[in-house]
Amino acid sequence: MKKTSLLLLALLLVGCTMRMAAYAPHRIDNADHRAVKTNQECLECHDISKQKDHQADDNCMRCHRIVRGV
Repeated sequence: MKKTSLLLLALLLVGCTMRMAAYAPHRIDNADHRAVKTNQECLECHDISKQKDHQADDNCMRCHRIVRGV
């Protein structure tokens, strides 16, 4: 019982840290998006001032990941 509870807790913690926003649009798999490493690089092309619930210091790549083969 203790091992199962510990395993479930570990899976829950890993799942929560790896979770991405459910309705966040994915970045297109192209050379420009693959080269981006910082939020500042995202903001050079994308204007977030019109986006609801977005701040300039948010981590763009946490929610907007490149997804291949979808």
